[in-house]
Amino acid sequence: IPADNSFATNLVNYAGAEYRLFAQPVRFTLPSGGSAAPSVFEWILCGLVKSDRFRSETLAVNYTVLVLFILLGLLSILSWPFLDVCFLGQRGSLKAATVVLLACSTLAMSGLLALLVLDLCAYDETKDKLDAELQAFAGSLRQNLHEELAAIASQSDLLNERFEQVGPATNRTHLLDEPALVAWSGTANDPYPYFQMAAWNDRRGNQLVKWTVKGETTRMLNVAHRPYFRAIAEGRPWTLQTSNGPVRFCMEPLYSLNTGENLVMFGATPRQDSNVVATLDVRLLSLAKPVLPAGYGFCVVDGSGNVLFHSDDRRDLRENFFEECNQDPKLRAAVLGRVTGQFDSYYARRLYSFYATPIDDLPWSLIVFRDAQILGTAHVEMVTLAVLLFLHYGLALALVYIAAHLIGGRRCAAWLWPNEKRPGTYALLALVHLVLALAFGAVIVHSDSAEAIVASALVFPVLGLLLTMVLLAAWRRKPGWLEAIVRLRRWRYSYRVGYVVSMSLLLVLVSVLPMMAFFKVAFDSELRLLARQAQLQLSADLES
Repeated sequence: IPADNSFATNLVNYAGAEYRLFAQPVRFTLPSGGSAAPSVFEWILCGLVKSDRFRSETLAVNYTVLVLFILLGLLSILSWPFLDVCFLGQRGSLKAATVVLLACSTLAMSGLLALLVLDLCAYDETKDKLDAELQAFAGSLRQNLHEELAAIASQSDLLNERFEQVGPATNRTHLLDEPALVAWSGTANDPYPYFQMAAWNDRRGNQLVKWTVKGETTRMLNVAHRPYFRAIAEGRPWTLQTSNGPVRFCMEPLYSLNTGENLVMFGATPRQDSNVVATLDVRLLSLAKPVLPAGYGFCVVDGSGNVLFHSDDRRDLRENFFEECNQDPKLRAAVLGRVTGQFDSYYARRLYSFYATPIDDLPWSLIVFRDAQILGTAHVEMVTLAVLLFLHYGLALALVYIAAHLIGGRRCAAWLWPNEKRPGTYALLALVHLVLALAFGAVIVHSDSAEAIVASALVFPVLGLLLTMVLLAAWRRKPGWLEAIVRLRRWRYSYRVGYVVSMSLLLVLVSVLPMMAFFKVAFDSELRLLARQAQLQLSADLES
């Protein structure tokens, strides 16, 4: 600790691991009474964070921003040859090396631009699908909870009827061994035989009778201080709409005063006796440790943000969701206003996508969320794999061109320059490139085989490049019949249009479409990896 008692941080080794220690002196004064001087205490409040976690969270960057920054940086580097040509001047000479750099930069820039557009579109589409799944997940949870509450209400009515029929009001144990009280096996089962204890209380909160599925009942308590009991006793119950009509009830998750267990108390006034409050001790199966996909979670909160139920039951009744989300205004507005909202926010220092919705017939809100960083990491890996495949493809394409140049000599470079005597050749090349591009695109769209897509990414571009060099090099000296037909039309600028169209289609064929193919391969590969990871996580959750 510094001499001036200020905040300090140090690296320490604890239990064989390196931690970053945060220490803050705390001074407080307590009166001693009488004329004695007050007592001054100095404590040091310390916190430990693993150094690798601290480092990773400090250097964390949004994945979308990272990908955009890298791609834009590469595009800036690749634009250097174009700037060199722009500032060449009238007396400058265009060297062969500069032409090669321009061609390579054009191919790389068009591929990266295609990758940028593909990644943004795929990211938005995937995010929309995951958000739709999040909404469906929330709807499923709400429906299951409503059906479970309706079953609990029906079970409470049945127990009240049987309580009146069995005679003297005495405590009972091993209810599952008495089919006349709880029917849980056979053809006519009770609607909800999964409760642990039923109790009947007077209007002052004194527990009178207990029925339990266990071997013994717990001691009698007074529950008048419980919010659920006060709401019923004071005439402020909730109303549950069921197929059998409305049910007036109240419910509260709590820790048992007898056992310390985390329970849910369902209370209602029996139709048979309005001077009694009947309660059921249940564990809501729809909210208790459900098996969820990797990265997904949910919680049920009250109007103050207190977590009543959580997919991680260690957080039940121990966490305030508003505080863990840094008092996010969108979250607070959705919960307090009881409206549906979908947004991204940080929860426990990690970015999540949230979907908040009010729960029908309950003063609570359901919040489902998924880890947004999983999608970001997946897209970074997709982009990386696509770029690596494109680099290998570029090397293979360069080797093909070098081999053709060595075989054909300088004639193979004639296609780089527009020739006013070649409008027919350019028209034929544009048609050939269009056919090859359409065939290549059909393979990308309809094929599910990564091997077939990668093979097509090598065959079609190489074929288009070789046909371009062969046709232009073979018809270099005297024009053919295509040129004669074009001349009859007396179109003065046809060669320029033909050159631009044919070269543009060639660029699409050898740069844009291969990048689309590699991105699809990377996308499908990453989806398979995510699916396998989710299956492993699901299997581990089921085994636990």
